Amino acid sequence: MNIFIDVAISMAFVFLLFSIMVSGICEMWQMLKRKRAHFLREALEDVFNCRQNKNYAHLLYAHPMIDRLKERKQTYPQYIPSAIFADALIDVIRNDSKLPRFRFDQEKKEFVVLQDAYSVDSTDASGNVLAGTGVVADFTAAVEELKESDLKQMLRTLLLGVTNYDQLKATTARWFDDYMASTTTWYKRYLTRILFISGLVVAIIFNVDAIHLAKSFYKDKLLRERVVDAAIQYASNEANRPATPEAVNFNSAPEKISMDSAVQVNVDAVTAAYRRAELLDIPIGWNIERVVGYKKYPQFTVHSRWLKLPWFAWELLKYIVLSLAGWLITAAALSYGADYWFNMLSKFISIRTAVKPKEEKK
Repeated sequence: MNIFIDVAISMAFVFLLFSIMVSGICEMWQMLKRKRAHFLREALEDVFNCRQNKNYAHLLYAHPMIDRLKERKQTYPQYIPSAIFADALIDVIRNDSKLPRFRFDQEKKEFVVLQDAYSVDSTDASGNVLAGTGVVADFTAAVEELKESDLKQMLRTLLLGVTNYDQLKATTARWFDDYMASTTTWYKRYLTRILFISGLVVAIIFNVDAIHLAKSFYKDKLLRERVVDAAIQYASNEANRPATPEAVNFNSAPEKISMDSAVQVNVDAVTAAYRRAELLDIPIGWNIERVVGYKKYPQFTVHSRWLKLPWFAWELLKYIVLSLAGWLITAAALSYGADYWFNMLSKFISIRTAVKPKEEKK
């Protein structure tokens, strides 16, 4: 029983170290590429880039209220408050129908500029001005001028039961919050795929074969004990607990941190994890002995290597095919993240601590 627990601890520790590497690499890539901001832009493009009419997403991002949310000139905002989005969208749609139009006057032989005036707020039976009704009237007219499309249907839905600007803004902001909740779910799925792909790349580069590792830990007692001791020492220090990644939520602003400091923290974490894995001397990495097999390795001498390249290529192909399942398992494990594997490692160590005294009494 204790052997299986020790193997589980060893595997969890290895997955933890390489999860730190994968998570750090992915976080740096997201920050440098500003993937969150681009993903938000793409999500809005899906709705507001209307082929039948025009690219209203571009107009939204050009609107001063949203444009001022950018950190730099050549980037996109990482977060748009729903109230600001609602104001910008209403203004963009409303103004689009009020843009100047040109007509050629045959008598004067010149172009005449035509521009519609904005609607004024209506009044009730007592003569009181109903604030915001003029904006709704302009917005409704602009929507009706659009060609039939999914966007027009959506904007028409926002107008249901709306009589003034405050109601239109609240309805639009509520729709945006719901859409951002869906966008958050899509982005989390995207990150899971990125973590899996990154984990697979790391597993192949460092040749981290989960099946081969499990067999090695089970058969080699000295290796297993060395890794378990290192894992217990590592987990006992709470300072080694990986930082819980910030929860992705497009409904709230991300934490403001310096890119330079964040990149440096991730570089240090990746470097430390790699060095620790290297010091454990676990059976990972690429070498000729593992590829051709320890029994066949003596035949692959320095003098005969060039003559046996076709044979080596065949052995390498077989090795890759046989290792593929182990790499995929490693990639799937690493996609869970470093925080998950630290918690699992702590649980396995607790089980080992509880089980060992009972076995000693027997």
